[in-house]
Amino acid sequence: MINRNTFVWTALLLCLGACTKVKKDDDFNPGAPPSVPGGFVNSSEVAASALVGYWGFNGNYDEQVSGMTATPTGTSFGPGIKGQALQGGINAYALATPSDAVKNLGAYTVSWWMNGANNPNGIAGMVNFADANNFWGNLNTFFENGGNDNLMRFKAIFASNGVTWDFGVQELTGRWNMWNQFILTYDGVDKFVIYANGQQIATGTRANLGPIHFANFTKIVFGTVHFMTTPSLTSGSGNQPWASYFTGLLDEVRIYNRALTSQEAGALFTLEKQGR
Repeated sequence: MINRNTFVWTALLLCLGACTKVKKDDDFNPGAPPSVPGGFVNSSEVAASALVGYWGFNGNYDEQVSGMTATPTGTSFGPGIKGQALQGGINAYALATPSDAVKNLGAYTVSWWMNGANNPNGIAGMVNFADANNFWGNLNTFFENGGNDNLMRFKAIFASNGVTWDFGVQELTGRWNMWNQFILTYDGVDKFVIYANGQQIATGTRANLGPIHFANFTKIVFGTVHFMTTPSLTSGSGNQPWASYFTGLLDEVRIYNRALTSQEAGALFTLEKQGR
């Protein structure tokens, strides 16, 4: 026989079960995504009026500002930090013709994401601005020799009117086989800054340099340096035995006509990392 107390407790539990719902995370309407410092909500909002080149590599090689399309050699597509990405490999690269807006930059920012393993066969170029007459290009970015499966040795060589200089090798540990963002800026006066994953890792000045002048700028190269294409893009050098290709993924390549501020660089990193 059910006593009165048992009946009351049973009724109460039934009521609670019917009237109460556990609230799980995906039950909430998240609303508008939060902004990051600077008030940006999407990566496209960062220095939007200064953007002169953008490759998302979402199943195509189209540049979204000028509408020009890069030409692939041996590359394909893989999963990106946002959508898809360019998949590199040995003897693989893509070539884009720079627009007039890119050719005539006096100040600039170049940013991109990469995800890959150390290539022990030689330096691994990522985003490079060719110079048809000189050994090094107008902008050279690559992983330097001497790294290993834990050590990443990033190097950038800048140029103006065919004269080159660099600020040494920047070493990062434990960053292979995961997404990393690099940003290079020049302010059009004398200052260069290199960021990795939203943090400044190098800076340098070139006294009295003024606006950059790219020399003999014919192609933008994704996936190697300009003398490792077939044929070489420069009369200044052919293929080198100490150079190779970036065999990982490249994504979200952006070119701006001014130097991003540190706040803008941090915002771009955060937003693209979140796929925004």
